[in-house]
Amino acid sequence: MAIPKVMGIETEYGITVKNQPDFNPILSSLLLINSYETFRSSRVRWDYEAESPLRDARGFEYMEEKEGTSKEESRLINLILSNGARFYVDHAHPEYSSPETTNPRDLVIWDRAGERILNLSRQRAEAVSPPEQRILIYKNNTDSKGNSYGTHENYLMDRRVPFARIVQHMMPFFVTRQIFTGAGKVGAENNADPCDYQISQRADFLETEVGLETMHSRPIINTRDEPHADPEKYRRLHVIVGDANMSEVSNYLKTGTMAIVLSMIEDDFIDRDLSLDSPVLSYRRVSRDLNCRETMRLKDGRALTAVDLQREFLDMAHRYYREREHEPWVDDVMARWQSVLDRLARVPLAAPEIAGMLNLRGRIVTAIDMRRRLGLMPIEDDKPRMAVGIESKGESYGLLIDAIGEVLKLEAASCEDNPVNLDAGLARVSAGVHRLNGSLMVVLDVDRVLEVGAYSEAA
Repeated sequence: MAIPKVMGIETEYGITVKNQPDFNPILSSLLLINSYETFRSSRVRWDYEAESPLRDARGFEYMEEKEGTSKEESRLINLILSNGARFYVDHAHPEYSSPETTNPRDLVIWDRAGERILNLSRQRAEAVSPPEQRILIYKNNTDSKGNSYGTHENYLMDRRVPFARIVQHMMPFFVTRQIFTGAGKVGAENNADPCDYQISQRADFLETEVGLETMHSRPIINTRDEPHADPEKYRRLHVIVGDANMSEVSNYLKTGTMAIVLSMIEDDFIDRDLSLDSPVLSYRRVSRDLNCRETMRLKDGRALTAVDLQREFLDMAHRYYREREHEPWVDDVMARWQSVLDRLARVPLAAPEIAGMLNLRGRIVTAIDMRRRLGLMPIEDDKPRMAVGIESKGESYGLLIDAIGEVLKLEAASCEDNPVNLDAGLARVSAGVHRLNGSLMVVLDVDRVLEVGAYSEAA
């Protein structure tokens, strides 16, 4: 059984000082952190002994001489806050590491608290700086000069789960989740293909599939094995691909969907192989696909969009939790996840009957919601819809329906005119009716069904 998902976010903030010719990011970060007045006991210091950033989850450890940090240095660069967070200098950045939480809503709250702490520190640091200087802090992941800094997520996992299983299932999930977790970025960096705008700030800086590095040759799956817990029982999945999100909804979905998918991985529930043919290339292509329409090749030969792949995970999540007890936030996350995917699949400015684009056996087709088309109320359940593929005038479509009954061959001679009391919405798209076991069956005219938007004003 999957263990509860303890989770946290570490955010490295960008920093610069306006009107300071000799700007030093380390000194400015030190000023910022030590300007935050909070309860601090001399007994509360950061313990570096438990840190092992060079231990690899694949079963080995890089050996490197590590210079220890003195008590005075540790006191200057670290604050352990009363809310359980750590506020410190990491290389040349101020970093806020949220307290550990057990659900995504709390994590969003404490990540937002970090923004307020940074701003309060900035105000106090400016108060002791020359009046013409202004400290600028950025919650982002790139300085647009070729440098990237991280927003890292951390999730507690069962040590017994094979790391290869984590890699197999998390790789396609990470590549495609950026459609709702990306913070947005103008232009390209790191010698990546040029673009005007893209979804993710981190995409151009991910260069390998799996690895230990976080500063260069960054991988999609990071292998750091530093659990900060009993190493015999637990591992900490250290996620480095995420963007720094100002949007609370993106942060909520980012961490909530991760907790759900990791639980399915721990219980070995995922029964679909969604492995991508080229994950690094696909990551960058998804980031540049602003309409979420481009397909990527899977190892089994299928071609799916990022929305399609996320729907696969969401469908498995619905099945996973159907018979399992779970916290209320799980249902809320899945509902928001579903809503976001539905909206991303829609075609802008299209008629309301157009549900979006659908990958039907490798072809991207227009999806038409037949309930909306016929003026029927939507069904309030989590059962997946079915799609009937049709061809008309050289175009392909997918008609979204509730279920498929019998397949009947009807003689044209048995077709009757529509009854005078037939619902007006049905009458517009009906080719007539057939008598079937004492009932009337309405036969739809495909050409009329596909005239979406034609009757919107009348309806």
